[in-house]
Amino acid sequence: MLGDTDYKAGLALLVFPVVYGGFLIRMSVASEPAPKLDPTGHPYPPLVGEVLGYVVVGSLIALLGHLLVFVPFRARHRGWPMRVLLPLQLIAAAGSLYTFKFAEPVAAVLVAPVVVTMAVYGLALLIARRNEQPLSS
Repeated sequence: MLGDTDYKAGLALLVFPVVYGGFLIRMSVASEPAPKLDPTGHPYPPLVGEVLGYVVVGSLIALLGHLLVFVPFRARHRGWPMRVLLPLQLIAAAGSLYTFKFAEPVAAVLVAPVVVTMAVYGLALLIARRNEQPLSS
């Protein structure tokens, strides 16, 4: 049973949550405003913990959407090497993050990872199939 485990897919899957979640955490912490002071001069408690909670949950939901596309793809195309999977994972994560610029955050978390991953892996599959066909003269 262990001989059938796809360790390449597992390692490649680490890329998406690390890049996606890490970038969102970095952006939410970096955009945290300076603490506001109450009338006595004490700072109000920051909401960074609540924000990070939303970011982590959103990242997990985005990973679930990404998995819905990646797992069937990988089950069918197990022969793809790690040097191909890692850039595709980076592109899928970056494309999913890019949707935050023009889509609502809820749509960017729920829909974008599925659509972007389908587009990235679908395009890669089309390119691979095109490269496998012999050139006709």
